[in-house]
Amino acid sequence: MSKSKNVIFRCDGNSEIGMGHIIGSIRLARLLKKELSLEPIFLTRANDNICNYLDSNDFQYSTIPSSANVELQIQKILQLHENYRSDIVVFNFNAEELELWGDKFKILKDEGLKIVFQDNPMQSFLFGDVVINALPHPEYKGYNSFEHPACFDGLKYMLFDDALYHLEKKIEKKIEKKPGKIDRILVAMGGGDSENISSTILRMLSEIGCRAEIDVVLGAACPHMDEVNDIIIKSSLKAKLSINISDMASRIYHADLGFSAIGLTTYEMAALKLPCFIITPHALNAKVAKVYERDYLMAKYGGMISNIKMDDLRKQIKIFISDSTFHHNVRNTQINFEYFGNYKKILSIIESTLIT
Repeated sequence: MSKSKNVIFRCDGNSEIGMGHIIGSIRLARLLKKELSLEPIFLTRANDNICNYLDSNDFQYSTIPSSANVELQIQKILQLHENYRSDIVVFNFNAEELELWGDKFKILKDEGLKIVFQDNPMQSFLFGDVVINALPHPEYKGYNSFEHPACFDGLKYMLFDDALYHLEKKIEKKIEKKPGKIDRILVAMGGGDSENISSTILRMLSEIGCRAEIDVVLGAACPHMDEVNDIIIKSSLKAKLSINISDMASRIYHADLGFSAIGLTTYEMAALKLPCFIITPHALNAKVAKVYERDYLMAKYGGMISNIKMDDLRKQIKIFISDSTFHHNVRNTQINFEYFGNYKKILSIIESTLIT
């Protein structure tokens, strides 16, 4: 029996949807390569920042036009399937893209491809041979993880960068050494930050007279780098800007408080017990943030940026920074992020049912 040696990853990233789908796919791709010897081939919409990012991480990739409809995407996937003899395709899509696809995943299934969904499967999940839905999410119409024989739902299936697991073992010593002191704040609003929430937070921190060191991180797809840098230069904040970093886990570990827009970085903050303040860019993110705040108690949700009055946001941020009780509770909360024990089961199913 011959084995498929390649796996196609269909995902996108840009200033609107951020980099989470790309980064999440890269983490799974690395794991599949390391554990199952599967070579990844990425298929993304044409975007110079994304192509450069994949190049820098030594991944093969192919592109489709930014305006490509579902039919063209399917055509390209089938072409890669033939060229690379790959029978597996991993989808890591945002909600809008999934809705466009609808039941057209069946076309690929009928051609003999096997499908893995990674995050946000919604009503499409029944087309997946394996479903990994680690991200907190609101209730999706038609989605019930118990109806699928290989659906892995919940934060315990979150896949992190290897560096985070190393730092997680050291976090208790850090908390003991530095209880309650706020010397360093991390502002990491995602790979795109299309709504320029980073600039808003910096202005608020300046207005309340924040004296902590501020580590500002922007992703490769962010269109507001110049404005953020200008604010840092003109303010009295002790802030430093970094772009397209590869050491997020280390920056989270060294921070005492964090700001995020809900996404992979938010959950990395939770894994390293960093109190987090969330401001969301869009309505779907807002729903997720509410669920996350309610169920995991690791963050305060400030609201959706377009709906927040600036005076209210300023007050919330000031309270968040001084809320030592909340900070203490986060640092003493236990969340199950033991990834490899959980991923061994997923890898076993992929190997036994998808690699033929």
